[in-house]
Amino acid sequence: MKTLNNRLGGKTVATTIALIMMLAATQTAFADAEVYQRTLKSTTWIIAKAENGYSTGSGVLVDAEKKWVVTNFHVVGASTEVLIFFPQFQDDQLIAERQHYIDGADTFGIRARVVMVDKKRDLAVVELDSIPENTPAIEIAETSIGPGETVHSIGNPTAGGVLWTYTSGSVRSVYRKQFRTQAGEHDMRVVETTSPINPGDSGGPVVNAAGELVAISQSLDPKARLMSYCVEIAEAKAFVAEVIDYTTIVVPDVLAKSGLTIVPQGKTAFSADLQADGGETQRVFISAKLESFGKAETRKVWSLATVSQQAPTLEMLTALMEQSARTKLGAWVIEKNEAGQYLVIFCAKVDAGSSPESLRNSVEFVSKVAASMKQQITANVTVSQTKSSSSDWLGSR
Repeated sequence: MKTLNNRLGGKTVATTIALIMMLAATQTAFADAEVYQRTLKSTTWIIAKAENGYSTGSGVLVDAEKKWVVTNFHVVGASTEVLIFFPQFQDDQLIAERQHYIDGADTFGIRARVVMVDKKRDLAVVELDSIPENTPAIEIAETSIGPGETVHSIGNPTAGGVLWTYTSGSVRSVYRKQFRTQAGEHDMRVVETTSPINPGDSGGPVVNAAGELVAISQSLDPKARLMSYCVEIAEAKAFVAEVIDYTTIVVPDVLAKSGLTIVPQGKTAFSADLQADGGETQRVFISAKLESFGKAETRKVWSLATVSQQAPTLEMLTALMEQSARTKLGAWVIEKNEAGQYLVIFCAKVDAGSSPESLRNSVEFVSKVAASMKQQITANVTVSQTKSSSSDWLGSR
């Protein structure tokens, strides 16, 4: 009888422990689901134009008033505009199928412009034209997270046909890391986690158990298992603060009165988007700082025509030099960036004392010259054809 009671007692204790463990697991699952639902409302899917089509990634709304979304630089790349989606629901159920959003792009896709990027931190801020009603910005943690703590993330992997996928893991370490990816050289504090990051998840939110943003998903170490890197929240906060600082730069009076929509681009330049022939948008940059030689002061105005992985041919260089000689304003410049790409830029220097109308005319001229060259290169027009047709803008106007 004693042995039987002991056995029964042992079973009772084991059963009680099992029930406690099941209850704890259930409570954890409910907590994880709650964190997911809270984070989901602020998470976005991003589509950007890429060199060979389109690239996709994730982002998170950090400021509802400014309509700012933070993502990775490598998600937006060289794009000046992107398309943003927030999660859609039907009968309070999430619509996760990717095709639903592609089919509804014209209906609920939101256009956004890239405000600023930071390649070292692999971060970007984009400003949306609008956000859905009652969409909250994510809560941002006051302090960083540490090793052993649980993290949750939402992303939009390119593999498979669904979006808004949930992943959890734990923090391995938090430290400064210098490394290189296809997007370039990076130098930033990272949160190293056990959460897998797949293509398309980049730029998405990483939150703590309270649902507060503690990092931005960035990359996966291809040489290790379950070792992912996320941009630590202090880096994201510092970057957003810089963007706020840059976007509050006072626009010079001559630019404000030009009739152009002027946007600060860092502390040294402004930009204006003009409509080119064919409906494309051509971005022109205007220097915030003046250049002087003696008492003469000028303001630089420039626009990018094309980016190439290969150095321009001798034929193209000759054509550009001839065009530069004929133009009434400005000249072609070729620069090589950190990525080894060749940038073909049309640049003009205008009198710092120019009237708003005169400055606007200069900006329009630079825009049309650069846009004309871009269209011809895109259409694979030969250099000799480019040379003659571009002369309309460069020599006769």
